[in-house]
Amino acid sequence: ICASLHTPDGRVNVPGFYDDVLPVLEWEREELARYPETEESYKQMLDVEAFYPANGLSPLEAVRFGPTLEFNGIGGGYQGVGSKTVIPSEAFVKITCRLVANQDPVKIQKQLFETIRERCPEGIRLTFRDGGIAPAYLAIPPERPNTPVDQPESLARAFKSADKAIESSFGTAPIYLREGGSIPVIADFNKRAGLEALMIGLFTPVDNLHAPDESFDLTLMDKAIVAFEQIFKDIAGV
Repeated sequence: ICASLHTPDGRVNVPGFYDDVLPVLEWEREELARYPETEESYKQMLDVEAFYPANGLSPLEAVRFGPTLEFNGIGGGYQGVGSKTVIPSEAFVKITCRLVANQDPVKIQKQLFETIRERCPEGIRLTFRDGGIAPAYLAIPPERPNTPVDQPESLARAFKSADKAIESSFGTAPIYLREGGSIPVIADFNKRAGLEALMIGLFTPVDNLHAPDESFDLTLMDKAIVAFEQIFKDIAGV
């Protein structure tokens, strides 16, 4: 069942999975081209020998523009020391999907469950345990081809304030990229309170986010403090 959920070329093999994925626009690819990371340096950072992106995307595009389906854990049967000849009576798999803008997590979960049921051999009992779900959040800078016509003026002002403050503090204009993450509360803020968010990433590849040796460059911190102070003052009109 698990093997059937991807095609040989890496696409997610769940009917309808890609139906609502938005196309990548040229300005987004131009922003990504400014990103100093290369495919080779990305391999070195992750300590892998190859990438297998799907849908014609490059590795750096795939982690930003392409949805995924991955297995976080697979288990079943005896896993201790030594051999066992007993056939296990049950097995489990933990699956997550990193979705992109415009995909509905409730719809995707339903499609995935239906696909697994259809591919399950006769006589096997299936049990599903729902996990947390959250939609992707996407904020588009102003004056782009896909900027929403009803974009709140406050968000447009925040983008422009960030442009000025970051270029002033860091000496270069910010790069606007989509980024995979696990911050579902951002979408909740938008849905429940109508609040928009502008997320500014300050980490570098050597910071090893979430690892035991995670770090943060204090020079970046000093520059960020100055930039954020300018952003808040500009937004507040102080």
